This record gives sequence, structure tokens and C-alpha cells, in this order.
Amino acid sequence: MTSPKIGRMLARRWCFILGTLFVFAVGTLLVTMGTASARSPTLKSVLIGVGTSLLASGVVMLLEVWREIQRLSLLGNVNQIIFDAGLHAIHDHRDLEEYYDRVSKARYKIDITGYSLNAFMDSHAEVVKAKATDSRAPMSVRLLLVNPDSEFSKNRARQENRDPSEFSRSVERVREAFGDCDNAEVRLLDAPLSTMIFRIDNVMYVGPQFYATTSKRTLTLSLKHDGWLFRAYEEEFDRMWHAAKPPPPPQSP
Repeated sequence: MTSPKIGRMLARRWCFILGTLFVFAVGTLLVTMGTASARSPTLKSVLIGVGTSLLASGVVMLLEVWREIQRLSLLGNVNQIIFDAGLHAIHDHRDLEEYYDRVSKARYKIDITGYSLNAFMDSHAEVVKAKATDSRAPMSVRLLLVNPDSEFSKNRARQENRDPSEFSRSVERVREAFGDCDNAEVRLLDAPLSTMIFRIDNVMYVGPQFYATTSKRTLTLSLKHDGWLFRAYEEEFDRMWHAAKPPPPPQSP
């Protein structure tokens, strides 16, 4: 990825490079002439002075070209790292407008983690459930929440200045919405979430769970499926999913 960019830069700046070589050549010639001249000390001094000045200018010009080559080389390495990781974009918040378009076009899989999933339920529950219950091509839906009865969930609620019972009601809301859907499954994890994972087919959104900061105010990374970051978070979701358990059946009144 680096070489083509450097090649294009050199092609664009060929006049500059030729000029640099010309300055070097003239400077070298003048210094050589001045060194070889023995007839006039003044002429010798002028030739060497002008020649060394041109050589110094040529060095500066070559260093400028070298700096540009190094910059492009570093940029190419960074781009290669980002490309290999599959990092598509970085957002400074979590409630992205592009969710709506991607969810509406989702075809086969949605995976999501959270402590409450309130934003997901408010914005996407109806569309996702309709896709999961579509008899023509049902979509797989996995909703992973932290067990609201665990200390992890209660501590998180307190960090966000919420009543812990809010998370319990949220989990119950998720279960009521998707409990009768054959292609959707809800599980509860007895562990804290270190990251948010929201997969929509071949695109994944992930982001940290910052201390005492609500989820919607934290950064979000958009990942493409052909990068190693996507695979890493896919495996992380599967590990948590297998460690989680279905919620207990609702108690009879």
C-alpha cells in the first residue's frame, strides 16, 4: 500500500526532484571548479562559496523529499494496520442514525449486549421482531443482558445514578417482547460488560462501558467483517453467550 503512494508522489513532484538534482550538479561543478582554480583567489572563493550554498540548498530540498517519503510510508503503515483490523469509523457517541438503515436492511443476524437495551427496544424492537418472525427468511436474534439481580448490574445502575430496579424492568420488557419468538433468544450474564457489542449482519458496532457514564455518551467503533477486530468481538460475544443462561420463567401471580 505504501509503494504506490510514494510512486505517485514522486511522479507529481518530478520537476522538483529534477530541479534538486540540477542544483546539486551545478553546486558540485562550481565547488570542483573553485577547488581546481589556482589563478584567482577571489574567483576560487566565489566559486566555492556559491557551490557550497547550492549544495546546501540541494540537501535541504532532498531532505524535504525524504520527509514526504517517510510521511507517506508511516501513513501507509497506519492505513494497513487499520485495514487489517477492519476499523471502518469512530464515532463520539452510541446512538447512531445509521443503525436504523442497517437494521431495516438486516437479513440474517443481530447480536446485541447491554445492561438494559432500552434504546434498542425503543428504536428497533418492532422491526427486529418482525424480521425474526418472518416465515420466509427468519433472522437470528440474540439479546444478551447482564443479570439484573447480580451485583454487577446493581453497581452499574448506581454508577449511572439509576434505581437498580430500572434494569430489572428493562430485562422484563425484553423478555416479554421476544419471549414468544422462536428465532430470538434472551440470555442473562452473571458478569460485568466491558464493552457494548451490536452486530447487524456483517457490520459490528462496539464500544467501551466507561465508568459512571451512560452508554449513549460513549464512543463507538464501526467494524467491517473482514478484519481481525470483528472476529475478536464475535468470539467475545460467543464466549459471553455460552456463559450466560436463559432468564427464569416469570413467576405466577
